Amino acid sequence: MHRALAITDIIYLILAQADRRDQARTARVASVWTEPALTHIWATVDNLKALIHIFPSEILTLGSFGWVRIKSLVLTLSALPQVCVVGL
Repeated sequence: MHRALAITDIIYLILAQADRRDQARTARVASVWTEPALTHIWATVDNLKALIHIFPSEILTLGSFGWVRIKSLVLTLSALPQVCVVGL
């Protein structure tokens, strides 16, 4: 890959001209392009449908009238990251 295509400003200019499908493809092309492409995609999300579709199907249920319900999530203390709190 040419060094010019690794410059973030150039990547953003290219992404500004692309549609959402091409932006998603760009995110998968090279690791250098992934973060700028995903940032551009998520900056232009105009509804919650796209956000809901990234949840795993195990936690979603279809409610009445086509509503999507998110099942309650139960976290155990062992599943949470260990945090060290230091008093001031």
